Amino acid sequence: MKPSNQNGFTLVELLVALAVGTIVIAGAYGSYDIVTKQYEKIEDVSAMHTASRSILRMLKRDIQMAGFEWRDSSGVKPFATIGGALLTIVDSENSCCDKITVIYDEENRVTRKTVRVRITYSVATYNDRKRLYRQRDIILPTASARTGVKAVLADYIEDLQFTNPDSGSSNNVGGYVKLDNNGKTLPDSATKWSCVKDNKTGLIWEVKTKSGLHSYLDHFTFRYWRQWGRWWGSDKCLGYPGYPDTTHCTTSAYTGRVNTEGLCGIRNWKLPSKTQLNGIRVINRSPPTIDTNFFPNTNWTRKWWTAPTPGQTKTWLLDFFTGGKWGRDLFDVLHSAVFIRLVSTGDFGQMVAIDLVLRSRYKYEPERLYTKKSYTGGNYNIKVTDAYKRAEYSTLALVRNN
Repeated sequence: MKPSNQNGFTLVELLVALAVGTIVIAGAYGSYDIVTKQYEKIEDVSAMHTASRSILRMLKRDIQMAGFEWRDSSGVKPFATIGGALLTIVDSENSCCDKITVIYDEENRVTRKTVRVRITYSVATYNDRKRLYRQRDIILPTASARTGVKAVLADYIEDLQFTNPDSGSSNNVGGYVKLDNNGKTLPDSATKWSCVKDNKTGLIWEVKTKSGLHSYLDHFTFRYWRQWGRWWGSDKCLGYPGYPDTTHCTTSAYTGRVNTEGLCGIRNWKLPSKTQLNGIRVINRSPPTIDTNFFPNTNWTRKWWTAPTPGQTKTWLLDFFTGGKWGRDLFDVLHSAVFIRLVSTGDFGQMVAIDLVLRSRYKYEPERLYTKKSYTGGNYNIKVTDAYKRAEYSTLALVRNN
């Protein structure tokens, strides 16, 4: 019997099949890889959106609560009126990020107990990125007072800015506007005014008077000063001629009194930054000066202080008498008290604009230049080239209780 033919695959056929199979598998893997990377990218961007919504929601709620004082069914408040600033913003200038603190009363609906809390939002570097923290301190009642833990709210923060959306500009002479004690605009011809608004920056400046709380003769210390070979604490005052008011000789005590007073309807007065103070001097004169048409009763014979540099033990001063020198160490210059002029970023008793910038967790090629959008508030101008994705988020918060 003749055996049947049993032909197998040739080597060429096997190689062709292997090549085709490899192409199919590579194509399938490539498609899978593309889909996976796109999914991870979408998930990363979605996480940014989710985080931003949560952050803005919490910020908006706390800002809206600023200054809230709880009352029982009879209208009785368990605590004294909140004194000083209800909402405080620390401007980071051209860097990340602003810091905000609010104070309000909070009721626990389960225990029916009320506490006064201080909520602080701040940003700090963590490894190769920045994190947003929220700290909740209990300040009243005294028996329950405690400092809270800084809880992490979000990662990959690029910027957080708080601004006054109502700080528009006008065409007033010199770029300044006179304000009365209620914050209302006055004509340039007004002979009495309490504050001055700088239309270029939106900042509002304290106007000095010849006597009273805002006397141009009063001197202030930041924390300590040196006299007769020893350091004096912040609870001391120099009570000799030239210091007519010794009841608020430290900058913190004075700032608290001005905020309690509500000068020009504002309660967030503070020491100016170096950039802010330098911005009101007339730089084409030597020694430098300021426009006395808007800033009367200015004492030129002593140094003017700024707020300490954030995170450092330094303050800056503008010395009109010696020609406007900047940048001396805090404890090198405090041989005596000096003059100050408080500044406000505007009346946050109505509206606060919140601008947030986040970046992705991972890099996505190609690299590209990122610049913060012009409509995003704040004075930090981000400009960086890398492969991260970034997005801006904004909202407005109404301070109902300020």
